[in-house]
Amino acid sequence: MRSLPMNKKGVSPIIATLLLIVIAVSAAVVTFAFVSGFISTSWGSVSQHGVITYDSYVINASDQAAIYLRNIGQVTLNISAMYFDSQPGTILTNDIALVPGTVKLYGVQAPIQLDDGLSHKLRIACAEGTLMEISIKKGL
Repeated sequence: MRSLPMNKKGVSPIIATLLLIVIAVSAAVVTFAFVSGFISTSWGSVSQHGVITYDSYVINASDQAAIYLRNIGQVTLNISAMYFDSQPGTILTNDIALVPGTVKLYGVQAPIQLDDGLSHKLRIACAEGTLMEISIKKGL
């Protein structure tokens, strides 16, 4: 067996300790930067946009829909458009603002004939970028 020469010295214990601390801190900084990118992306979109749901709707014989919308988000939403099967409807409600925590009745005239019993897509768009899409049927 070969023995190592005794006159060779390794890294001093102080330098070794400092290197380990530098490596640990740099690993923590890289991990934080990686994770904070995910957190700011997912939470940022929630704070900028609202969230709307619907409570109920009814469609009368002349294809006018009355829909109760609820704002469960943090910001006031302004309903800018409603689409029936990708065709813009006419919003009949004058006050389009939907305040957080409230429910409001909106009226909209469908641009197409809504057939009894068939599903139609109703897409609601807000000026702030919030979208909601539901499937509705006339004559439930």
